[in-house]
Amino acid sequence: MLFLLPRFFHLLLFDDSVTPVAYNGKVPRMFGWDYFSAYARNFLELSLDPGFYYPYAPPLAVLAVVGLGYLLARRGEERGERRFLAVAAVAVAILYASIFYYRGGNAKWPLATRYFVVAAACESLLVLRLFLALPPRGRRALLPLAALAALFYLPVAIRMPFALADDSILKLRYVHRWLHAHAEKSGILVVADFPGRYTYDDYGAVSFAFFNANQRGILDRVRSHQIRDLIFVEELGVKSGKATAFSRFTADGPRRSLVDQQKISNDIFVRLTRLDQKALAGPQ
Repeated sequence: MLFLLPRFFHLLLFDDSVTPVAYNGKVPRMFGWDYFSAYARNFLELSLDPGFYYPYAPPLAVLAVVGLGYLLARRGEERGERRFLAVAAVAVAILYASIFYYRGGNAKWPLATRYFVVAAACESLLVLRLFLALPPRGRRALLPLAALAALFYLPVAIRMPFALADDSILKLRYVHRWLHAHAEKSGILVVADFPGRYTYDDYGAVSFAFFNANQRGILDRVRSHQIRDLIFVEELGVKSGKATAFSRFTADGPRRSLVDQQKISNDIFVRLTRLDQKALAGPQ
């Protein structure tokens, strides 16, 4: 029954009629068993990846599994602890089964790494508990391993190569810097592909799909000074020069003026435009 809850909330909350069509002409499903099998396999592969690119530490994962097995197998006065660990392990397994069932739960996507903070925290706590449960000789053996892990993985955490490989993170950093330098939050409406990435910073924001569907009403609010300015965050392909699927205007999009632009990667560049309010005096 628990696995039916994501599908129930999808039907309750997800409105396909206002979702941009971007994947082969179809609205992407939010949940599915094909996601689950692929994403669970991806997470296991990355958890054991010996390189220093992904933000997952294989030694920590291996020691956590060993520690969980060791702590569950112990006999004696630790019955309460074993029960707690068993229940916690089942709860974490259910949590990640739900995440892998979700379209965005792919560990290979930099923006999805936030979903795996719980796993990293659980692994760290299990290794710490294993350390405390070992006899003094075992603890002395683990200390050099811990120092080596910090030596090798701390630079990875500082450089963040995996996170910075995501175009959307670089794009978000660029747009926020420009907004903070050139736009006041009061009375500004940002039109972007994923508006939630701007509303958390106290900017009013809507998607291109919403703007296209409500353009007349939004421009009327600009005329009546309820909205002071519109900033459009347009993402375009470097080779094609055309807007990407989530950044498209309808044929009668408003007249805009360029304020800034920057190439984000070899594939996309971002163009920041502002509503040409002089054109509002004409017919819309």
